[in-house]
Amino acid sequence: MQIGVYAPGGTTGTPAGDGSGGEAPASGGSGGGAPAGGGSGGTIVPVGSTGNYQGGSNVGSNPFASTPFNNLSNQNCSNSPAQIANCMKGAAPAPAAAGAPAAPPPPTSAQLAQAAFGELVMPLPVPSRYPSGILKESGHPYTIVNANTWFWINPATWQPVSKTVTAGAVWGEATATPVSLGFTPGDGSHSVSCPGPGSPWKANDQTWLAPVNPQGCSYRYLQSSLGVGGDDQVTATYTITWNVTWTGSDGTGGALNNMQTQTTSRFGVAEVQTVVVN
Repeated sequence: MQIGVYAPGGTTGTPAGDGSGGEAPASGGSGGGAPAGGGSGGTIVPVGSTGNYQGGSNVGSNPFASTPFNNLSNQNCSNSPAQIANCMKGAAPAPAAAGAPAAPPPPTSAQLAQAAFGELVMPLPVPSRYPSGILKESGHPYTIVNANTWFWINPATWQPVSKTVTAGAVWGEATATPVSLGFTPGDGSHSVSCPGPGSPWKANDQTWLAPVNPQGCSYRYLQSSLGVGGDDQVTATYTITWNVTWTGSDGTGGALNNMQTQTTSRFGVAEVQTVVVN
């Protein structure tokens, strides 16, 4: 008896018994599985944002909007962190000449941390999953109905990211730390998440179907993607949530708005059928 794959639309493919399925594993990963295929450009988005600014990689969120050190008019700087950084990186201004207007005060650690926040660039998730493979007729990547689809990302991206901006002896630093990996399956169900980057599934001699991931990084599709999306594929979203904090040379610090980096991936959800071979 052999295991065959019934693809959406009646396509017959091959199960990814060894985790290759015609796809290469994500960079830095190991074992079975493959990049989740069909990925599009990733994005960086705010979580629970307040205020409004444009700058750096964190478009649309100003974590300092409700704090007293957001008034930068006396620095002749805009609220754009990129411009703030350029404005503040120099040393403290020299004393004004006699009869000239007083020079603006040097920037504070909090203002420099705001500039550092605007320069943070967190990595996008590189998605992988198992079961995985390529459908013969359509060439689409796929997973299996009623199987526990493990999802994970390149563990090399699961590291804190920091940026420091200085002005003379004063500095402010912003640090983003990854705290959870989310998976939105694209079939209308709610997202699931786990507290780490996930782990690759390694197929063995007994089974090529994975159990429930003990870390929580797995999802079970209950029906095929036949008729979904116009091409029988779902669009899944992989999301890293980052906690962002700041510290300054004067001993100040605090928490900023969380941020998220996201990447989407398209693949089919195929039905498994048994094929009797005489």
